[in-house]
Amino acid sequence: MEALKCRSCKKDLTMEMEIEYSQFITEFFCGPDCATNHYFDYMQSTPADLEDAEFLNDHEIKIVDGKLVIVEE
Repeated sequence: MEALKCRSCKKDLTMEMEIEYSQFITEFFCGPDCATNHYFDYMQSTPADLEDAEFLNDHEIKIVDGKLVIVEE
């Protein structure tokens, strides 16, 4: 038999780990940190640079009274 491995770091899963299971992708992770890292990578999530006007324009967003709003045509 082959041991189950963490979807993210590929470590063999053991009973001592805080194992996480994703019902969405039906995969196991060795702990919450590995699961979180995989989810952010999977969703291609990165910090948004809200100081960059070009970034805001590319996404049709502007800042009004400190809130992000969608630019309406």
